[in-house]
Amino acid sequence: MVKVIGSGLLAGMMLLGSGCGMFDSTLPVEDTSPIPGATTGPRGDGGLVIGDPEAGELGKWGDGASPDSLGKQPGEWEPVPDLSFPTIYFAYDQDVIGVSERPKLQQVADYLSGNTSLGLIVEGHCDERGSDEYNRALGERRAIAIKNYLVDLGVADGRMKTISYGEDRPAVSGSAPGVLAKNRRGELIPARIR
Repeated sequence: MVKVIGSGLLAGMMLLGSGCGMFDSTLPVEDTSPIPGATTGPRGDGGLVIGDPEAGELGKWGDGASPDSLGKQPGEWEPVPDLSFPTIYFAYDQDVIGVSERPKLQQVADYLSGNTSLGLIVEGHCDERGSDEYNRALGERRAIAIKNYLVDLGVADGRMKTISYGEDRPAVSGSAPGVLAKNRRGELIPARIR
């Protein structure tokens, strides 16, 4: 059974203008109704699911690795395989938390405040546009923006760590605007520190 926190439907993101995209905060991105703790159920479009039964995966840890095959050592962060938090999406070339993404982070902060043994790995991701170096830096800024927002909501800084994958781990393949929008994201991986 997979727990999905903050599941909902991604209604859309808009790219405005010819250069930099802007996030249209008037569009609903996710059902933001309150969640009393974790919910259970199938994969939701608004949340990252670890151990996705539809994909036949044990986890999204890259290179086919699963949480059980990650060589656990003392002091390492161990992902929780049956718990999922929502994905946070960003506008093109931006590291600002959009208005529609803030309720997702509030749900995560609320859940973490009631589950103090959990930590959080915050991954920053980008679409394929831009150099590898630029995207790695942008992914880090996105991960730090999420972390700082959660700190402002009361989550202790020491319970979180950030990592940037730049454009190396796209959520979906392709270069259509809707595909690119799904790759501009922050993924929140619940974890325990060993």
